[in-house]
This record gives sequence, structure tokens and C-alpha cells, in this order.
Amino acid sequence: MGLQMSPTSGSGAVAQRLKQGICTAALTEILSTWDGKNLQERGIPTQALVNVYDKWGHGGYGMILTGNIQVSPAGRQTPLAVNAHPFSVSDIQLKGNPPLQLYGTPIALTEEQIKTEVVDRFVFAAKYAHKHGFDGVQLHSAHGYLLSSFLSPTTNNRTDKYGGSVENRFRVVREVYEAIRKEIPPTTGFIVGIKVNSVEFQDKGLGVEDAKAIGAMIEACGFDFVELSGGTLEKLAFAHLRESTKRREAFFLEFAQQVRECCGLFFQFSPYELGGFRTAPAMVLAVRDGSTDGIGLGRPATAEPDEVRHFKEAVNEYFKGAAELAARNEPVYKPMKYKNVVS
Repeated sequence: MGLQMSPTSGSGAVAQRLKQGICTAALTEILSTWDGKNLQERGIPTQALVNVYDKWGHGGYGMILTGNIQVSPAGRQTPLAVNAHPFSVSDIQLKGNPPLQLYGTPIALTEEQIKTEVVDRFVFAAKYAHKHGFDGVQLHSAHGYLLSSFLSPTTNNRTDKYGGSVENRFRVVREVYEAIRKEIPPTTGFIVGIKVNSVEFQDKGLGVEDAKAIGAMIEACGFDFVELSGGTLEKLAFAHLRESTKRREAFFLEFAQQVRECCGLFFQFSPYELGGFRTAPAMVLAVRDGSTDGIGLGRPATAEPDEVRHFKEAVNEYFKGAAELAARNEPVYKPMKYKNVVS
């Protein structure tokens, strides 16, 4: 599923690294079954979902990140209809948008429950995935969900060993990783990555300095890759951006460069960056200048499942005439061939 990038140089090497390092970003698919009364009929994969992953599986991606697989408890972003009082890091309620988005008042986990309800459940899920043929798992520590809530000072008001300093707020992530690796060591080849927020775009929220410290701790743990994203349900990642920023590519690339600088020249993990990539020049430059080892694509991968097949042509054209291609702002993907990729 994933390929660790190795230090290389030259245009051909960059093209090869990009071909291997393009992954599909986790997406909200909404392609499984739902039954309001029968729990046994919920969440069953449909043929449409199978078709999507079949397209991506044959599309040449270096890694495919599945979407919306949640270990329970999900934290304070659990919808009210699912659980009025979900477990979370603290009892800080999420402000929803009535009447469509309603969330209950969470119950703060005890230290014992952090072990039994969080760490142990992530380990169970990782072992289940490993047993059934997945190449790895990614710990979702972004976008305001449970692990992300531990990391953020806006949602973590604990006064015990899981709150306060950035080291304490990261503690549960480290415990989850170490517990998984105790059961599934790196020698098995099983990949353990992580998704984290670069910034939250909220007052007193996770900022660049905290996130850089978290990046150093991720490296010390030994994660195989880190995916950089941003935002929460309260403050979406792109809502704060100026129009000039929205028009350019790679929303989080500046942060990725700062992580590179703070963690040194040699990484134990491969950083992946997503958010707005659309053209060959932007992707090539991001990898070529060392800001990131891989690119995550969401909407383009959905619109054109065979995108990576066309990517080599675009990269070769870039190196033959970079200035001309950049001036044309030519997209990586060609006009969509599959009118209905989930039929």
C-alpha cells in the first residue's frame, strides 16, 4: 500500500518518487448501506464502493488511504443522534449548527479509560486490519476527532499527565503507537502512519510551534509517514484563507517546509502533504525542493482514477519545458474518461 521514499536526485528520480509517492487522500465516500432500524444492515460495502477502490487499485498509486473508518469513541464530534454523551479528552462541547449539526456534552475519559477505551481499541483495530490483509493503518490525529482533541489546547483542559504541555498532550498518541508496535513490530512490514493538523486556525488553537514540536515527537516515535492537514469541524481548514491563497496550490506546504527544518535533514518518516495540488509543476517542485516526500490527492483522484498513469507524461513534459508548462498551468489529469466511476 505504501512505499517509503529513499533519497535520490535528478529529474528521473523525482519523477519516480512522485509516481510512488502519490496517494489517494481519505475521503467521505457515503457508499455503504444504511438502515435506520436494523443495525446489522448498516455499513455494508456496496458494489459502488468496491468499484471505486478497484479503479484506484489499478491506477498506479503508491498508497491508498481508506475513508471514514472510525475507532469508537470518536470524541466530542460524535453526532448527538449517535451518542448524547460520548467519551472525549475533556467535557468541552462542540458548537454545532442547529438544526442540522447537533452534538452532545462529552464525558472526560479517566486515565484508566484512556487505556481501555482508547489505546486498547486502536490496537484491536490495527491487529484486525493486519490480520485481514491491509498493509498498514493511519492514526487520524487531525480535524478535531478524538486523538486530535488530545493534541489541541482548545479541547484539552486536563490537569493530569495527558494535559498541559505539548508533550503531555501527545502522550496518548505515543502510547497508541507503542502499543500497536508491541503487537505488530516493524519487522512485519506493517505500516503505521499518522495524520495531524498543521494548524487549526482558531484562537489559542494548535499553532505552528506546537505542531513543529509534535512533528519532532512523531519522528522520535518511528512513524512510517505523516500526512499534514488542518482544521476542525468548528473551523474548516480553508475557511480562513484569503482568495489569493485559495487560488494557489498546496495549502499546507509552508508548514511542511518548517517541519523539515525543525526535524533535521534525515527523517525516519516520510511526510505527505495534501490540500489543493492540481498541476504537475507544483507537485514536482514540492518533492524536488524537499518539502515533502509525497502528495495526497482527493478530488482529482476521484474525478480521474487513472491520474497517476498520465502523470509520467506530465512530469516528463515539465522537465522538457518547465517554464512553458508553468505558464500554461496545465493540469496533471486529462479530461475525465470515466463518466461514472462508481457505477
